[in-house]
Amino acid sequence: MALTPLVKVAGRRREWLANVAAYTLAGAATSGLVGAALGAAGALVTVGRIGPYGAGAAAVAVAALVLGRELGWLPAPLPQLPRQTRARWGGDLPGPAAAALWGGDVGLTFSTYLTFSGAWLLLALAVLASSPAFGAALFAAHWLGRAASVWAAPLLLPDSGAGAELVRRVSRHHRLLQRAHVAAVGLSVVALTWPLVRLAARAFGS
Repeated sequence: MALTPLVKVAGRRREWLANVAAYTLAGAATSGLVGAALGAAGALVTVGRIGPYGAGAAAVAVAALVLGRELGWLPAPLPQLPRQTRARWGGDLPGPAAAALWGGDVGLTFSTYLTFSGAWLLLALAVLASSPAFGAALFAAHWLGRAASVWAAPLLLPDSGAGAELVRRVSRHHRLLQRAHVAAVGLSVVALTWPLVRLAARAFGS
């Protein structure tokens, strides 16, 4: 939230735009690299050889596991690195440089705490697709969705000193956000299952 208050200060809108743009672009770059690497890894280990049925079934299985965990049916610990991005960059470096480092760090997706387990479904999809281009596009799109909250945050801030309060409010609504996450993963299960159903219908129809 250190990126958001500046836009509420008269005369500092350009500075805020530069910081948030640096944050967004750096995160998009690292997210795209992670996705491309995962897609390349899938191709390297010939995951693509399992065919559309196998890849689709594996994706549905991972999505179901993620959904089960978020619903509390699978009380397994969430694999993650127990670290946050470094707040001190904001005091040691110029605004755009610090913002770019924050974005690049968080954009790696798995380098900091994970709030929900959906990121592991993205990993599975990128690997199973065995396509660096698809993996890069998938992770970059995911990052842009995350960065959108930074761009929208000033609309929710009454003044430049309300960033901490907004963070507290978001924390208090964790359950609501988790339900939205569950709904999104549930839609993913449907979206991933539907092509399998169509392929099976074609196979039996022929």
